[in-house]
Amino acid sequence: ASLAMRNPLRVDVIRDRGVLGREVAGGMIENVYRLQIINTSDSPLRLRLSADGVPGLAVRAGQGESDVVEVEAAANKLVPMVIRAPAGVEPGAHPITLRARAHDQENRPVETDEAASFYVPE
Repeated sequence: ASLAMRNPLRVDVIRDRGVLGREVAGGMIENVYRLQIINTSDSPLRLRLSADGVPGLAVRAGQGESDVVEVEAAANKLVPMVIRAPAGVEPGAHPITLRARAHDQENRPVETDEAASFYVPE
């Protein structure tokens, strides 16, 4: 593979060991992850984070209510990611996919998927 085709984006998922999953307002289930996002390109990336694998997942990144994260050129960033599922999901560990999507300066898609687990307490 040529160097130009190498994905400039890498995401490592770090599970928050303190709390696997907890119930929050409205019976929703919340899981917290930390993402180590690595941008090896020479331009900043504006990433939209998402998750699927359990119906109705909602994602928040960083300290705000947004699912968008900016990572400077040739930098890495540790970002807290909160994922909530609606009430009624069966207890146990559910496989999910965490996605990071962006476009580079030439408007080419830059993306990566990481496997994780979403834990619903008994």
